[in-house]
Amino acid sequence: ATIVRGLPRVRAARASAAVLAAPWPITLIGLDVTECARVYPDDLAALPPGRCTAFIAEAAAHYAGFHRESRGFHGCYLHDPTATAVAADPGAVETRPMALAVTLEGDAEGAVREAEAGHAVDVAIATNAPAIRRHLLGSLASGRLP
Repeated sequence: ATIVRGLPRVRAARASAAVLAAPWPITLIGLDVTECARVYPDDLAALPPGRCTAFIAEAAAHYAGFHRESRGFHGCYLHDPTATAVAADPGAVETRPMALAVTLEGDAEGAVREAEAGHAVDVAIATNAPAIRRHLLGSLASGRLP
């Protein structure tokens, strides 16, 4: 089996294995893909004033400071907003069907890897970061949350 760049190492290995084996459609979006979409404090400051936007701007300021120190950019990754954007528009990410397995024991417990056979899930391999950013900022500006 090959470990695919961007596939997560999960904490709840057995639960993750059960989800990946489920018969319903699944899109797995790894951090390598969600980290392509970012928002910056100036983006949030430009939103219409309101309780929601003030809360988000305040929370984002904390994360932007952390990322400035740890990653060298003053902004926030759009992990959860990427998932909501994909729920609204599956074309926001490019996917590839893959059969996946989760290592259940040993030092690699929780590692998600490509399997030779099994139920295929859609794995995001690229994102339309500008579309995801527009989705989030447009939703916040309109007052309707994603």
